[in-house]
Amino acid sequence: MGPDKFQNITTILFDLDNTLINSKAAERIASDHVFNYLVMDGVRPPNARASVDKFLSSVRDEAPQGEAWRLLQWRHALGPAHATRAAASDALWRAAHTRALRPCTGVDDLLLALRHRFKVGLIVPRDAEEPRWGGSFDVVVGGGTSVGWAWLLEEACRRLDSAPLECALVTGGREEVVRMARRAGLGAVVRVEDGGAVEDADAVVRDVRDIPEVLPEGRGFTSRCQQRRLGFFHSLREEGWMNFG
Repeated sequence: MGPDKFQNITTILFDLDNTLINSKAAERIASDHVFNYLVMDGVRPPNARASVDKFLSSVRDEAPQGEAWRLLQWRHALGPAHATRAAASDALWRAAHTRALRPCTGVDDLLLALRHRFKVGLIVPRDAEEPRWGGSFDVVVGGGTSVGWAWLLEEACRRLDSAPLECALVTGGREEVVRMARRAGLGAVVRVEDGGAVEDADAVVRDVRDIPEVLPEGRGFTSRCQQRRLGFFHSLREEGWMNFG
């Protein structure tokens, strides 16, 4: 990790999945529900497990593109012999996944601490309700499956009045997300990953609560950048920092 990557960071953008919510754990729980359904419906356990694992791999490797996309992935995963179970599998998976989603431990305190020092935005790159702590962000940018990461990142920077080089993206997601952040010219990318080093990131943390350890100290809002409720920001490239500790 090069410290110069973070020295000008004034804005933190969070990718919702696998950073602030337990997306991977919820996916595993939902997959187990579908596995049990398939076995109860007569599919041999090894085949059921292989189908569920194949679907889960596609969900994690590619950017989801809505219900039609998921149904297609289920049909591919189940194969011709069991493709008629795709719709039921998808409905069960989505319901179980939604029920299982939970905020990661310590999110409230983390966001409160970060907002004393940075502008903080949330990116929701899929169809989802805004989290209960959506009010903890200066900006929440979403677009469901109708827009791509390039637009989401550009829109977040625009609404926060931050130059891309001032922004760090925190993601636990796919390599595609990191590529889009690089293409958008973001200043840094932090991966939340418990599996060790990740070559495409500027920093890796095992737990989202460790994010402050890689961010610059002493950053804060300028005196002209305080009107959060108006959603109005000035660039932090000016001189005259107000240090909030």
